[in-house]
Amino acid sequence: MKPLVLFILLFATAYLKAQKTELFPTYNSIGIKISEIGNYDSCQIEYKKQSESEWLLGFQPDTITISNEKQFRGSIMLLEANTSYEIKITLFNNSNSKELEVLNQKTWALTTFTPTSDIKWVSPNGNGDYTKENPGNLKNLFTSGKVICGTTIYLTDGTYSTNDLQLNINNSCTENTPIVIIAAPNSKPIFDGGMVITTKWVQTQTDSNLYYTTIPSNARHSNICVLGSTSIYPYPSLNAEILLGNYNLRNLSFGYDGFVRDENTIWIKTHKGINPNDSIVTVSNSFRFLTVYGKNNNAYLKIKGIKFKNFGKPVLNELGNTNDAYLAMVFDLRNVHHVYFDSCYFINNTSDIAFNSQCNYLTIQNSYFKNEVGKWTHAMIKKANIFVHTILHTISSSRGRGIETSAIFLNSSKQVVIKNNYFDGLNSGLESYISYGFNEEIDINNNVFVDNFDAIECDGYWSNLRVWGNEIIRPMAGISAAPPYYGPRYFYKNLIHGMQGRRNEKDDPYFIGCQPVNNVYNGQGVGIKTNSTYMENVPEGNLYFFNNTFHSDDTLGFVFTSWYAEWRKALFINNSYSHSKSFPFFYCNLASVQTNSDFQISSINENYFSYNPNSPIIVAKHINGQYNCTEIDKVDDIQSTLSSISGSPYIFIGKATQLNPMFKDKKTGGFELEYNSPLIDAGIEIKGFYDFNGKSPDIGAKESKFTNKIIEIINNNNTIIAFPNPAKNYVKINKPNFEKPILLTLSNNIGKIIYQSKSFNPKTEIIDLSILHNGIYFIEVTHNCKKYRTKIIKIAD
Repeated sequence: MKPLVLFILLFATAYLKAQKTELFPTYNSIGIKISEIGNYDSCQIEYKKQSESEWLLGFQPDTITISNEKQFRGSIMLLEANTSYEIKITLFNNSNSKELEVLNQKTWALTTFTPTSDIKWVSPNGNGDYTKENPGNLKNLFTSGKVICGTTIYLTDGTYSTNDLQLNINNSCTENTPIVIIAAPNSKPIFDGGMVITTKWVQTQTDSNLYYTTIPSNARHSNICVLGSTSIYPYPSLNAEILLGNYNLRNLSFGYDGFVRDENTIWIKTHKGINPNDSIVTVSNSFRFLTVYGKNNNAYLKIKGIKFKNFGKPVLNELGNTNDAYLAMVFDLRNVHHVYFDSCYFINNTSDIAFNSQCNYLTIQNSYFKNEVGKWTHAMIKKANIFVHTILHTISSSRGRGIETSAIFLNSSKQVVIKNNYFDGLNSGLESYISYGFNEEIDINNNVFVDNFDAIECDGYWSNLRVWGNEIIRPMAGISAAPPYYGPRYFYKNLIHGMQGRRNEKDDPYFIGCQPVNNVYNGQGVGIKTNSTYMENVPEGNLYFFNNTFHSDDTLGFVFTSWYAEWRKALFINNSYSHSKSFPFFYCNLASVQTNSDFQISSINENYFSYNPNSPIIVAKHINGQYNCTEIDKVDDIQSTLSSISGSPYIFIGKATQLNPMFKDKKTGGFELEYNSPLIDAGIEIKGFYDFNGKSPDIGAKESKFTNKIIEIINNNNTIIAFPNPAKNYVKINKPNFEKPILLTLSNNIGKIIYQSKSFNPKTEIIDLSILHNGIYFIEVTHNCKKYRTKIIKIAD
């Protein structure tokens, strides 16, 4: 065969080979995967409800590589539950295109928790035949093997001490034959994995704030100690030990109240010298509540309306094992599919829900997760993993203290929805492994995260992660993608605010800005955390941040503090960045040729603002370990300055503004825009994201019910008077006494806004012109959908 003919045949085969398209629905999204794509290098998604005629253009999918196979991955978001959609996909390569067969897909129907016909009633002290009149024992029910497909367990009121249950899913259940574990009508069952210490506490002679007592034998090495209602910190040792960094309870080295325990004794010390005899002290005697062995079957396990607290007793391994202990958790779910949690409470547990191995089709909704760990420092969390066992020395109190855990852990999961939950004070609201496991088709929406160390950890291997409508308050890291393998990851209309610095330690990573720290070691709080140990042989993923609002009030709170781009593409559109006191962005090590000569970031149509007029909006540190920094005061200088420092041609800042966003308030649940905010209708339309009012999206997360649509423009009708005109150093503006607030702006002859003011009926305003170039400027007053405009001329002094 001639070479030309062979080439043509091979080329044609690449296009003729059938592509494989898979759709992955959730309640409000449909994920798309197209494999065997041959030489096609891009694709387009269109979609519509089956009941409608108009096709909508979706956001363009990514081309990613997994196990050396190229594929397209994309998402359709903001859909309605239990609704049928048609999806049209077109593949492209240069001038060639191929339209695939139109597909139909229905989104998930909302999950119901209807009891089955086989109802087993249990109570805390039950010993009956599992009827309503004579409830049985929960432990015995699980041990009997009678918890099978179609079983409903009704939990009556009271506190249960039941733990260490096991459930084997030997055959797949169905939606019609689920396993339901649910609070009985009008009941509020509680599973308490803890116990109250009843022995007398003894005050030490050498330290009046330090107390000790015997720890119960079944609570040895408890990783939880709740003093009153507050969970306190597990210090590694009573006294200073050099192998533990000299962090100890006696000195309260981390600055936090805490405890130390081993197999015999427990000690407590607080700054206020609280006498434990005058309080309730709870420790844990429980390792697990329920372990489910799914065996790759569908469980349709539904759990609703139950409280779980104080599960925190680790299982220690043999001394010498590199893994010191297995940490406690409430639910350990292994290789099981179709699991649903609703309206549950998880309080002061080491870890709450862990999906290990492959677990698909999961929903966690309307639940509450509470702990204190998220308020602690980076050093406290990281150093809790350290224990000492050597040939010469074992420090028993250092064992089993790991607290770097999560409310929800995903190992390798597909089609997961986490929605309408409240995460309070967790180390991580959501977590996965960095170096292995693969999570795909994950929706995280409409949750609240308060005082979490890392609210949403999506480090490592994720594809089609969709995060929208969440509020993240006072995080150390709101969103962690460190590093972001595979992708894509979408972050849309999230409100992240209150980022603030925290104390840290000299022997743990701390923030170093543009001046020496002078023995004050603090960590920074960030909205977005990137930068970790990147593995060069793993494909980087794309990050998409659209219409989010970031705000900080603390000088060590930032949107992010990036020091190299380990993503493939980071695209930011329509986001609002603001800071009450300082600058929202800090770039580290930007001048490093080794790491940042190809630094990439794209920012389009975004607003950067500091309420402090003397603060820059960005500070860029040239080289880590040095103190040479560049301040950027104006948005027009961001691209040129960052590019100049880094030498990278991949930095793009387009159509940036620097305007007061005019939030109604900056409180929890707030950040809505005033009716005359310049961010209303100031965004650009992003394909696939059509849930906006007015002619265009707003900038930021909170879409206003108002619109900046101007019905009428009125030029030079003496409604507003500017004098003197021409002007040299200043101009006075006489404004009419409108009944409602107005927006006054000064712009140049190409439309760039130089000055703005929101006023409530003062009649005259003075604008400083001294720093402006000579030329023509326009003053506009916007009120009640009318814009009054007049022209002024700036002349030399």
